[in-house]
Amino acid sequence: MKLGIPKADEDGVRRVRLGVVEFAAVVLAITVGWWLIWQLVSSQVQAFVDNQKEANTHITALTTQVTVLNDQVSTLTTQLANVPALTGQLAQIRAEVDDHERRIQRLEDQRGVKVKMDALNSFLAWLGDLFRLPAPAQPEQAQPALPPAKPADPIEGFSDATVLARTAWAEARSQGSEGMQAVCNVIQNRAATPGWWGSTLRDVCLDHATEKNGRVVYQFSCWDPGDPQAARIRADSIDDASYPIADSLALRAVTARLPDITHGADHYYAEYIPTPKWAIGKTPTFVCGKPGSRHFFFHLGLAG
Repeated sequence: MKLGIPKADEDGVRRVRLGVVEFAAVVLAITVGWWLIWQLVSSQVQAFVDNQKEANTHITALTTQVTVLNDQVSTLTTQLANVPALTGQLAQIRAEVDDHERRIQRLEDQRGVKVKMDALNSFLAWLGDLFRLPAPAQPEQAQPALPPAKPADPIEGFSDATVLARTAWAEARSQGSEGMQAVCNVIQNRAATPGWWGSTLRDVCLDHATEKNGRVVYQFSCWDPGDPQAARIRADSIDDASYPIADSLALRAVTARLPDITHGADHYYAEYIPTPKWAIGKTPTFVCGKPGSRHFFFHLGLAG
């Protein structure tokens, strides 16, 4: 009698083994698939992280460059703000240089003529000695007496900016930059409204009249010949710490770059003098200075 596993059981065992193998294959396939997916995702994530790091590096570098550029822009802006004032000063310096060059040229011409005349006189004297020619007698002629030369007013050589600066300085240096700017504004407003004031800044500053007694009275009393400040503002230079401020304000005014802080004022008076009739009952448009020495500014027009 032959013993063994029945055929039906052998088929069942084979099917079980096949199922186990198929399951193992499926598990292996799934594992391999997940591993491949993980590798792919990991590489993509790593690439993304690397890109982010590189982008952050570029952003940091660009931020630093932007900060540097902003500092440079700020520096250039500050320098450009000083360009108008420097341009005005350069124009004034050029005008003064041109004036000095003209004076030098006149002196050179005069010196050249004098040298030629001296040479001619020497030559004529030599000829006279050589030929022993008696010099012809010249009839004496009475020369009419010339009136004494009137000294030139130094104002004639001042530029418009210099006249304006000296007016503002003489009128309001005790009020500081604000007071001198306010005086410049009044002069600007008067020039903008011609009439008996004058049509230019220089005309307004130097406008004057001669009274019956011969006394010359200027629109701004600091220019009056009898005023204590007249000689000082007619000098070649003014040695005072506040004058450069007045000069800078005047340069801005003559180039129409000085803002009007007086709101159109064309009259003003100092607190330490009696109130003028034209100011009684009027409301000032601007006040500057400390109590006791304040300056009051008004907009009155030509009727003021």
